[in-house]
Amino acid sequence: MSSFASLSQDPYSRTRSLDVYVIDLDHDTAGSYFLTAFHQTPPGNLTLNWIFKQPSEFPSGFADKVENGKAWAVVYMNSNITARVNQIIESILYGYSYNSISYIPSSAVNIVYDEGRNPNTVDGFTLPPIQIAIATASANYAAYIQARIDSYSNATFNTVMMAVSLSQIISSPIGFTNVNLHPASSYARSLATGLGYLFLWLIMTALVTVNIRITTPLVKKIKLIDIAIIRILSAIFNSLIISLIYSLCVLWFGNFTDAIPFIRFWLFNWLAAYTCVSIIALFSLNLGVMAHIVLILFLILNFSTAGSSLAIELQYTFYRIG
Repeated sequence: MSSFASLSQDPYSRTRSLDVYVIDLDHDTAGSYFLTAFHQTPPGNLTLNWIFKQPSEFPSGFADKVENGKAWAVVYMNSNITARVNQIIESILYGYSYNSISYIPSSAVNIVYDEGRNPNTVDGFTLPPIQIAIATASANYAAYIQARIDSYSNATFNTVMMAVSLSQIISSPIGFTNVNLHPASSYARSLATGLGYLFLWLIMTALVTVNIRITTPLVKKIKLIDIAIIRILSAIFNSLIISLIYSLCVLWFGNFTDAIPFIRFWLFNWLAAYTCVSIIALFSLNLGVMAHIVLILFLILNFSTAGSSLAIELQYTFYRIG
Protein backbone atom coordinates (compact mmCIF):
# COMPACT_ATOMS: atom_id res chain seq x y z
CA MET A 1 0.00 0.00 0.00
CA SER A 2 1.34 3.43 -0.90
CA SER A 3 2.33 5.91 1.77
CA PHE A 4 -0.14 8.51 3.02
CA ALA A 5 2.14 11.51 2.51
CA SER A 6 4.02 11.39 -0.77
CA LEU A 7 7.11 13.42 -1.43
CA SER A 8 7.07 12.92 -5.18
CA GLN A 9 7.09 16.67 -5.79
CA ASP A 10 10.32 17.05 -3.85
CA PRO A 11 13.46 16.27 -5.92
CA TYR A 12 15.13 15.04 -2.74
CA SER A 13 12.19 12.88 -1.63
CA ARG A 14 14.11 9.62 -1.50
CA THR A 15 16.70 11.10 0.84
CA ARG A 16 14.61 13.43 2.98
CA SER A 17 11.61 11.32 3.90
CA LEU A 18 10.72 10.30 7.42
CA ASP A 19 9.57 6.74 6.82
CA VAL A 20 7.28 5.35 9.50
CA TYR A 21 6.13 1.74 9.14
CA VAL A 22 2.57 1.02 10.26
CA ILE A 23 1.60 -2.61 10.94
CA ASP A 24 -1.66 -4.19 12.04
CA LEU A 25 -1.36 -7.51 13.88
CA ASP A 26 -4.94 -7.42 15.13
CA HIS A 27 -6.68 -7.84 11.76
CA ASP A 28 -10.04 -6.99 13.29
CA THR A 29 -12.16 -4.01 14.29
CA ALA A 30 -9.51 -2.29 16.40
CA GLY A 31 -6.92 -2.82 13.70
CA SER A 32 -9.25 -1.32 11.12
CA TYR A 33 -9.69 1.85 13.20
CA PHE A 34 -5.92 1.89 13.75
CA LEU A 35 -5.08 1.85 10.03
CA THR A 36 -7.86 4.29 9.11
CA ALA A 37 -6.57 6.79 11.65
CA PHE A 38 -3.14 6.83 10.04
CA HIS A 39 -4.70 7.30 6.62
CA GLN A 40 -6.59 10.32 7.94
CA THR A 41 -3.89 11.89 10.13
CA PRO A 42 -1.76 14.72 8.67
CA PRO A 43 2.01 14.18 8.69
CA GLY A 44 2.80 17.05 11.07
CA ASN A 45 5.42 19.78 10.77
CA LEU A 46 7.73 17.64 8.66
CA THR A 47 6.30 15.40 5.95
CA LEU A 48 6.13 11.79 7.06
CA ASN A 49 5.71 8.70 4.96
CA TRP A 50 3.11 6.39 6.47
CA ILE A 51 4.20 3.11 4.93
CA PHE A 52 1.82 0.25 5.63
CA LYS A 53 3.56 -3.10 5.93
CA GLN A 54 2.71 -6.75 6.53
CA PRO A 55 4.22 -8.63 9.50
CA SER A 56 5.81 -11.15 7.11
CA GLU A 57 8.11 -8.39 5.86
CA PHE A 58 9.90 -8.31 9.22
CA PRO A 59 11.58 -11.71 9.66
CA SER A 60 14.17 -10.26 12.04
CA GLY A 61 11.71 -8.31 14.17
CA PHE A 62 10.29 -4.81 14.05
CA ALA A 63 13.25 -3.21 15.80
CA ASP A 64 15.66 -4.35 13.08
CA LYS A 65 14.43 -1.77 10.54
CA VAL A 66 14.84 1.04 13.04
CA GLU A 67 18.27 -0.19 14.15
CA ASN A 68 19.46 -0.27 10.54
CA GLY A 69 18.10 3.19 9.77
CA LYS A 70 15.51 1.97 7.25
CA ALA A 71 12.69 3.65 9.17
CA TRP A 72 12.48 6.32 11.83
CA ALA A 73 9.79 4.41 13.68
CA VAL A 74 7.72 1.24 13.51
CA VAL A 75 4.18 1.47 14.88
CA TYR A 76 2.29 -1.76 15.28
CA MET A 77 -0.95 -2.85 16.92
CA ASN A 78 -0.62 -6.10 18.83
CA SER A 79 -2.74 -9.15 18.08
CA ASN A 80 -6.05 -10.01 19.79
CA ILE A 81 -6.77 -6.41 20.83
CA THR A 82 -10.32 -6.55 19.44
CA ALA A 83 -10.94 -9.89 21.13
CA ARG A 84 -9.80 -8.57 24.50
CA VAL A 85 -11.88 -5.42 24.19
CA ASN A 86 -14.88 -7.53 23.17
CA GLN A 87 -14.48 -9.47 26.40
CA ILE A 88 -14.81 -6.20 28.29
CA ILE A 89 -17.90 -5.22 26.30
CA GLU A 90 -19.48 -8.61 26.96
CA SER A 91 -18.68 -8.32 30.65
CA ILE A 92 -20.62 -5.05 30.66
CA LEU A 93 -23.56 -6.25 28.59
CA TYR A 94 -24.00 -9.67 30.13
CA GLY A 95 -22.71 -9.09 33.64
CA TYR A 96 -19.63 -11.28 33.41
CA SER A 97 -16.92 -10.90 36.00
CA TYR A 98 -14.21 -8.55 34.85
CA ASN A 99 -11.65 -9.99 37.25
CA SER A 100 -10.65 -12.67 34.76
CA ILE A 101 -10.13 -10.14 31.97
CA SER A 102 -6.72 -8.53 31.76
CA TYR A 103 -6.44 -5.58 29.42
CA ILE A 104 -4.35 -2.43 29.66
CA PRO A 105 -4.96 0.13 26.88
CA SER A 106 -1.25 1.01 26.68
CA SER A 107 -0.54 -2.56 25.57
CA ALA A 108 -2.53 -2.09 22.37
CA VAL A 109 0.13 -0.33 20.29
CA ASN A 110 3.92 -0.26 20.41
CA ILE A 111 6.02 2.57 18.99
CA VAL A 112 9.55 1.43 18.22
CA TYR A 113 12.01 4.26 17.62
CA ASP A 114 15.61 5.30 18.20
CA GLU A 115 15.86 8.60 20.04
CA GLY A 116 19.65 8.45 19.93
CA ARG A 117 19.59 8.84 16.16
CA ASN A 118 18.56 12.47 16.58
CA PRO A 119 16.50 13.43 19.65
CA ASN A 120 15.22 16.69 18.15
CA THR A 121 13.98 15.03 14.98
CA VAL A 122 12.46 12.04 16.77
CA ASP A 123 10.82 13.96 19.63
CA GLY A 124 9.88 17.03 17.61
CA PHE A 125 8.80 15.64 14.24
CA THR A 126 8.37 11.87 14.33
CA LEU A 127 6.51 11.00 17.54
CA PRO A 128 3.84 13.77 17.74
CA PRO A 129 1.99 12.81 14.49
CA ILE A 130 2.16 9.14 15.48
CA GLN A 131 0.63 9.88 18.88
CA ILE A 132 -2.09 12.02 17.25
CA ALA A 133 -2.96 9.14 14.90
CA ILE A 134 -3.20 6.71 17.81
CA ALA A 135 -5.37 9.15 19.78
CA THR A 136 -7.66 9.47 16.74
CA ALA A 137 -7.95 5.70 16.46
CA SER A 138 -8.71 5.43 20.17
CA ALA A 139 -11.42 8.13 20.01
CA ASN A 140 -13.12 6.56 16.99
CA TYR A 141 -12.97 3.08 18.47
CA ALA A 142 -14.31 4.40 21.79
CA ALA A 143 -17.28 5.91 19.94
CA TYR A 144 -17.94 2.53 18.33
CA ILE A 145 -17.81 0.76 21.70
CA GLN A 146 -20.11 3.32 23.32
CA ALA A 147 -22.61 3.03 20.48
CA ARG A 148 -22.58 -0.75 20.84
CA ILE A 149 -23.21 -0.53 24.59
CA ASP A 150 -25.95 2.09 24.12
CA SER A 151 -27.72 -0.11 21.60
CA TYR A 152 -28.15 -2.77 24.25
CA SER A 153 -31.71 -2.14 25.42
CA ASN A 154 -31.70 -4.42 28.45
CA ALA A 155 -29.48 -2.19 30.54
CA THR A 156 -29.55 -3.05 34.23
CA PHE A 157 -28.11 -1.39 37.27
CA ASN A 158 -25.19 -3.82 37.25
CA THR A 159 -24.56 -3.07 33.58
CA VAL A 160 -24.43 0.66 34.27
CA MET A 161 -22.15 0.19 37.28
CA MET A 162 -19.85 -2.07 35.29
CA ALA A 163 -19.70 0.52 32.50
CA VAL A 164 -18.84 3.23 35.00
CA SER A 165 -16.07 1.13 36.57
CA LEU A 166 -14.58 0.48 33.14
CA SER A 167 -15.13 4.01 31.84
CA GLN A 168 -11.40 4.69 31.51
CA ILE A 169 -10.90 1.71 29.21
CA ILE A 170 -14.08 2.45 27.27
CA SER A 171 -13.20 6.11 26.73
CA SER A 172 -9.63 5.34 25.66
CA PRO A 173 -9.36 1.72 24.52
CA ILE A 174 -6.23 2.17 22.37
CA GLY A 175 -3.09 3.43 24.06
CA PHE A 176 0.56 2.98 23.27
CA THR A 177 3.87 1.95 24.76
CA ASN A 178 7.11 3.60 23.71
CA VAL A 179 9.95 1.25 22.84
CA ASN A 180 12.96 3.55 22.75
CA LEU A 181 15.91 1.49 21.51
CA HIS A 182 18.57 4.04 22.45
CA PRO A 183 17.36 6.78 24.80
CA ALA A 184 19.11 10.13 24.51
CA SER A 185 19.54 10.35 28.25
CA SER A 186 21.75 13.42 28.18
CA TYR A 187 21.08 16.37 25.90
CA ALA A 188 24.72 17.40 26.31
CA ARG A 189 25.75 14.41 24.21
CA SER A 190 23.52 15.57 21.36
CA LEU A 191 25.02 19.06 21.47
CA ALA A 192 28.54 17.64 21.71
CA THR A 193 28.16 15.52 18.58
CA GLY A 194 26.54 18.30 16.55
CA LEU A 195 26.62 21.95 17.44
CA GLY A 196 29.65 21.52 19.69
CA TYR A 197 31.96 20.84 16.76
CA LEU A 198 31.44 24.41 15.58
CA PHE A 199 33.09 25.64 18.77
CA LEU A 200 35.88 23.15 18.15
CA TRP A 201 36.22 24.65 14.66
CA LEU A 202 36.50 28.18 16.06
CA ILE A 203 39.15 27.16 18.59
CA MET A 204 41.23 25.40 15.95
CA THR A 205 40.91 28.45 13.68
CA ALA A 206 42.47 30.60 16.37
CA LEU A 207 45.27 28.09 16.99
CA VAL A 208 46.08 27.75 13.30
CA THR A 209 46.20 31.53 12.92
CA VAL A 210 48.61 31.83 15.86
CA ASN A 211 50.71 28.95 14.53
CA ILE A 212 51.06 30.57 11.11
CA ARG A 213 51.96 33.98 12.56
CA ILE A 214 54.63 32.47 14.83
CA THR A 215 56.28 30.39 12.11
CA THR A 216 56.04 32.90 9.23
CA PRO A 217 59.11 34.96 10.39
CA LEU A 218 61.15 31.74 10.30
CA VAL A 219 60.71 31.30 6.55
CA LYS A 220 63.92 33.14 5.73
CA LYS A 221 65.90 31.54 8.56
CA ILE A 222 65.23 27.80 8.24
CA LYS A 223 64.23 25.43 5.46
CA LEU A 224 60.64 25.34 4.25
CA ILE A 225 60.41 21.61 4.95
CA ASP A 226 61.39 22.23 8.56
CA ILE A 227 58.65 24.86 8.93
CA ALA A 228 56.13 22.42 7.43
CA ILE A 229 57.21 19.73 9.91
CA ILE A 230 56.95 22.17 12.82
CA ARG A 231 53.46 23.21 11.76
CA ILE A 232 52.32 19.62 11.28
CA LEU A 233 53.67 18.43 14.64
CA SER A 234 52.23 21.50 16.35
CA ALA A 235 48.85 20.86 14.75
CA ILE A 236 48.87 17.22 15.83
CA PHE A 237 49.77 18.13 19.41
CA ASN A 238 47.28 21.02 19.63
CA SER A 239 44.53 18.82 18.18
CA LEU A 240 45.30 16.12 20.73
CA ILE A 241 45.13 18.48 23.72
CA ILE A 242 42.10 20.48 22.55
CA SER A 243 40.17 17.29 21.67
CA LEU A 244 40.99 15.91 25.13
CA ILE A 245 39.67 19.06 26.81
CA TYR A 246 36.58 18.96 24.61
CA SER A 247 36.00 15.28 25.38
CA LEU A 248 36.44 15.86 29.10
CA CYS A 249 33.78 18.60 28.97
CA VAL A 250 31.43 16.13 27.30
CA LEU A 251 32.41 13.52 29.90
CA TRP A 252 31.39 15.93 32.65
CA PHE A 253 28.06 16.99 31.12
CA GLY A 254 27.26 13.83 29.15
CA ASN A 255 27.86 11.38 32.00
CA PHE A 256 29.99 8.72 30.30
CA THR A 257 30.17 5.59 32.45
CA ASP A 258 32.63 3.39 30.52
CA ALA A 259 36.26 4.12 29.67
CA ILE A 260 36.42 2.53 26.22
CA PRO A 261 33.59 4.59 24.65
CA PHE A 262 35.18 7.73 26.07
CA ILE A 263 38.58 6.87 24.57
CA ARG A 264 36.96 6.22 21.20
CA PHE A 265 35.11 9.52 21.46
CA TRP A 266 38.35 11.32 22.31
CA LEU A 267 40.23 9.77 19.36
CA PHE A 268 37.37 10.63 17.01
CA ASN A 269 37.47 14.22 18.25
CA TRP A 270 41.24 14.25 17.70
CA LEU A 271 40.67 13.21 14.11
CA ALA A 272 37.91 15.82 13.73
CA ALA A 273 40.09 18.58 15.21
CA TYR A 274 43.02 17.74 12.97
CA THR A 275 40.71 17.68 9.96
CA CYS A 276 39.58 21.18 10.89
CA VAL A 277 43.22 22.26 11.17
CA SER A 278 44.01 20.87 7.72
CA ILE A 279 41.09 22.67 6.10
CA ILE A 280 41.79 25.97 7.86
CA ALA A 281 45.52 25.85 7.09
CA LEU A 282 44.86 25.00 3.45
CA PHE A 283 42.69 28.07 2.92
CA SER A 284 44.75 30.39 5.11
CA LEU A 285 48.07 29.63 3.39
CA ASN A 286 46.68 29.80 -0.15
CA LEU A 287 44.02 32.50 -0.04
CA GLY A 288 45.45 34.97 2.45
CA VAL A 289 42.88 37.60 3.46
CA MET A 290 40.19 35.95 1.33
CA ALA A 291 40.50 32.88 3.56
CA HIS A 292 38.52 34.66 6.31
CA ILE A 293 35.49 35.03 4.01
CA VAL A 294 35.68 31.43 2.85
CA LEU A 295 36.06 30.11 6.40
CA ILE A 296 33.10 32.16 7.63
CA LEU A 297 30.93 30.80 4.82
CA PHE A 298 32.15 27.31 5.69
CA LEU A 299 31.22 27.90 9.34
CA ILE A 300 27.71 29.06 8.33
CA LEU A 301 27.20 25.96 6.19
CA ASN A 302 28.29 23.73 9.05
CA PHE A 303 25.98 25.57 11.43
CA SER A 304 23.02 24.77 9.17
CA THR A 305 23.96 21.08 9.16
CA ALA A 306 24.76 20.74 12.86
CA GLY A 307 21.72 18.52 13.34
CA SER A 308 20.56 20.51 16.36
CA SER A 309 17.01 20.71 14.98
CA LEU A 310 16.90 18.35 12.00
CA ALA A 311 18.89 15.23 11.22
CA ILE A 312 21.51 15.74 8.52
CA GLU A 313 20.17 12.95 6.32
CA LEU A 314 16.80 14.75 6.14
CA GLN A 315 18.25 18.02 4.94
CA TYR A 316 18.70 19.04 1.33
CA THR A 317 21.72 17.52 -0.37
CA PHE A 318 23.37 20.94 -0.68
CA TYR A 319 23.64 21.33 3.09
CA ARG A 320 25.31 17.95 3.53
CA ILE A 321 28.56 19.50 2.34
CA GLY A 322 29.09 20.22 6.03
